[in-house]
Amino acid sequence: MQKIREWLGERIPDDLTLLSIGESIALQNGLRRFINPSRKFVADVPASYREFRKTAWKEGAWYATNLESQKQLGPLELDAIVLLMLKVTRELLGERFVGRQFDESRFAFLRVIADEFKAQILVDEATDFSPIQLACMECLTALETRSFFACGDFNQRITRWGTRTLEQISWISGRIDTRTINTVYRQSRILNEFSSALLRASDGDSKNRGQLPEKMNHTGVAPALLEQCVSLGGASTWLSERIREIERMVNIGQMPTVAVLVNSESEVKPMAEALNELLEDVNLRAVACREGQSLGEGTDVRVFDVRHIKGLEFEAVFFVGIDALEKALPDLFGKYLYVGATRAATYLGVACFGALPQQMESMRPNFCDSWTV
Repeated sequence: MQKIREWLGERIPDDLTLLSIGESIALQNGLRRFINPSRKFVADVPASYREFRKTAWKEGAWYATNLESQKQLGPLELDAIVLLMLKVTRELLGERFVGRQFDESRFAFLRVIADEFKAQILVDEATDFSPIQLACMECLTALETRSFFACGDFNQRITRWGTRTLEQISWISGRIDTRTINTVYRQSRILNEFSSALLRASDGDSKNRGQLPEKMNHTGVAPALLEQCVSLGGASTWLSERIREIERMVNIGQMPTVAVLVNSESEVKPMAEALNELLEDVNLRAVACREGQSLGEGTDVRVFDVRHIKGLEFEAVFFVGIDALEKALPDLFGKYLYVGATRAATYLGVACFGALPQQMESMRPNFCDSWTV
């Protein structure tokens, strides 16, 4: 170093020149981050977020003080990171300099993401997804079309993180236009009135309840209630009696579709086996529909975990152990029951291991013991 200094001697620039060179180097270093924007602003988002979270956690901002691990992400955090990466990717793809050089290797990461874009995105049961998740889906639309459709019912949200209001929908994108559809054709009048009463009892949104057409003449029957059945075995006996009632009430050879909803996957097979034994003499079969798979023939009694209730439509729906469901999911219990009630067209049955949940006590007059005398 000393020899270099001696060699430079008078060749060393003055302070003003050195300051100018330093400023130029600093400017170049600042501009260098834009050489590969897809890496800096997209691929490096997870690393940047990790540093942000570490700093915020130390400062006691945004994050709980009992954060278990600095290396693990929560589901909401992961969704937020994905959303940011998608939004930045879309902004970069809208820049002309990216479009002109899009085939270059430095934009390979952007091409991987852009290949996932679709001409049109349609989301069913949208209220079960969080606003951030829906925003991610909206960001997967092609830049040329930006076509995004979503449908759902706030009263049928069965997730704790789901979208709850129109304000949250508007946060997803300022381009979203909302339309309300209240007309339903599936239910009998009695079950439609029961569903409305259930919304009132569970603090649901009665304004957006389904309404039948004025000329609808399908009256139906009141929901049937069983209390103190104690176990799945006791419930299966009652269910078989109600199913036999349905068979006697309809035309021969026209057994309607029947679904039995239990509280867990572990209860699906035992309930199906119990019903099979009890219905054997009337040539009806119960099928265990694992993980929501709708198997079996048209006249089979299908047994599902209640978590797979969405998207199903049956003439008759039976809930088994709603009092246990209320204890396990007190904040979502009313939602599940409302969804189940709207899946049934004519017959609805509710079985309790103990007593009817207190939340539904006001609805006791809406129930009957059986459908025939």
